[in-house]
Amino acid sequence: MSEQLIRQRGSIKGSLTSFTKFVEAKRAEHVLSDADVVQLRDRLLRVEDLYKQFNEVQFEIEAVIDDAKLAEQHDERANFDNAYFKITAIAKIILTKYEEKDDNMSVHSSAAAFSNVASGSSSSKGVKLPVISMPKFSGSYENWLEFRETFESLVHQNEALTPIQRYHYLRASLEGSAAQVIKSVEFTAAGYEVAWQTLCDRYNNAKLLVHNHIKSIFSLDIITKETSGKIRKLVDDLSKHLRSVEQLKQNIENWDPLLIFITASKLDPKTLVEWEKYSAEIEIPTLENLKMFLRSRADLFRNHRVPD
Repeated sequence: MSEQLIRQRGSIKGSLTSFTKFVEAKRAEHVLSDADVVQLRDRLLRVEDLYKQFNEVQFEIEAVIDDAKLAEQHDERANFDNAYFKITAIAKIILTKYEEKDDNMSVHSSAAAFSNVASGSSSSKGVKLPVISMPKFSGSYENWLEFRETFESLVHQNEALTPIQRYHYLRASLEGSAAQVIKSVEFTAAGYEVAWQTLCDRYNNAKLLVHNHIKSIFSLDIITKETSGKIRKLVDDLSKHLRSVEQLKQNIENWDPLLIFITASKLDPKTLVEWEKYSAEIEIPTLENLKMFLRSRADLFRNHRVPD
């Protein structure tokens, strides 16, 4: 058996033991500070990599071990599994208790800081601004521009926040594949700029962004039953994607015929017939004509209280 593999395995087990001691110590404290919560979250992310490392090393050991000693190695694996899953479960339970509190603090603290900067002396005048919700981003290109602009105005350009606070809010705002993009970036003041730039480098891809917004326009929900809510959603979704395409410096001035065709194809038969009647009196219908028609149609249904 390779002594090097044994040493590697021992180092991994030692790291798990260190993590276990940290978790147990924080568990005994009952109440954790914000720094403790952030540290526990980061340590948990790192210890998850230990499990992969252990399995890789253990597989190599088991591949070269004598059959007579294989049962002993299976015990090694079982002992590590038991220790790993037990302590990570405890860590996750501890974090769950603070997750909601942590998110709420992020939202209110960021909103308050942003409000103070944006409103100047409004707080001294007794004006209470509404709380601005922190954006969430899970890696969808069609939501990137909205997330980026909101996060930049609330956090990135907020001079009332320190870099480490900005990094904390950034981590709290990311989910799914987006969170994985900055997973390996160190949680430090200097690390924030690296993390934000890494995220921008990944998603500030104009070609992909335009592609995804156009794809979303073609994939707008089809209305099977005419209701106010569904009609308004169709108009709102279309407008949102077009605004994003324009932000990406695409000229959509001559897109009206195509957009009218796509949008009309999403309408239920009754609304489509009414649109054909309405547009028959217009020599060259524009997209704005269609939007106005649909908004009026939605208002009509709303006024007559047709359920969505």
